[in-house]
Amino acid sequence: MKGYWRGPVWLDQFAFGTEGLRRYGYGKLAAALEAKLLANAEGLTGNQPIYENYHPLTGKGLNARNFSWSAAHLLMILKTSNEHAIHSKRSAAAGTEKLPACGGSGNASGYDEYNYKLTDASGRKFILKITGEEKPYSFLDAQLRLLDHLTVSPVAWKFQQILRNKNRQELTPVFNNGKQYNVRILTWLDGDCWVHVKDKPKSLYTGLGHFLGKTDESLQDFQHDALHRPYVWDVNTAADANRLLHCITDPEKRRLAGYFLLAFETEVLPVLTSLRHACIHNDANDYNVLVKQGEVSGLIDLGIWCIPRWSTTWPSAAPMPC
Repeated sequence: MKGYWRGPVWLDQFAFGTEGLRRYGYGKLAAALEAKLLANAEGLTGNQPIYENYHPLTGKGLNARNFSWSAAHLLMILKTSNEHAIHSKRSAAAGTEKLPACGGSGNASGYDEYNYKLTDASGRKFILKITGEEKPYSFLDAQLRLLDHLTVSPVAWKFQQILRNKNRQELTPVFNNGKQYNVRILTWLDGDCWVHVKDKPKSLYTGLGHFLGKTDESLQDFQHDALHRPYVWDVNTAADANRLLHCITDPEKRRLAGYFLLAFETEVLPVLTSLRHACIHNDANDYNVLVKQGEVSGLIDLGIWCIPRWSTTWPSAAPMPC
């Protein structure tokens, strides 16, 4: 083998390479390369000098002996390899469960992201949410800022809390096969979906209305740039539905839809700008409201209601699920 900078295996470059593989989702390959290096490079696991670099085929130590540069990076390789091995064992022992399409006891899947239920060794439960590149950062940041905003509200305990990673970040970028995903972990909310609760006394409906009213009231002063993005369900743009009237094939139903759109344009649109504007909860449907022991225990899925710029006069109680 010829060459000094090119050809030999340098431990610093090796360490950077395996860290890059992990960040792009190739953790198993990184672990395999580390095991191969430690098993074949001369003296790395025994009581021998650590060399400046190593032969790529035979593993023989090359050039300077007792090389501190290599020794420092060997410690980094061993530390990283051990940390990831421990993490993999803990994850396997703790358990990860992919969730279907309803929040609460074992259910919490969204339609535009992957949700997983995590259980650690002590039995504590969390939600792991994985979102792809199609969701802009501002969209996710709005959800996180909203949860932060609600932590000092009267309804804080009925919303999830944000867990930060070891770098104190709320969103963790993860790369897999060249694609970026944003990962975040939230606390778990116990309860069953409203739709699965058979016995719904009047007090439950009253409690839900009070809770939603308090939630919307708590959001009166919440602001985020993402609230002003174009949004198909924004009441400010309801008249745009006229473009879709031709999709209603039944003439009578098309006439009825057109009548109400015309009523909106003539009665509501002229006064819309005079109403107070704020972020409100707009998706407390049967699958997002959680119930436990006859009371509303939580509200999940921030994908819709924290984003639109909505017009409202503040009601004493927000609408209830159907």
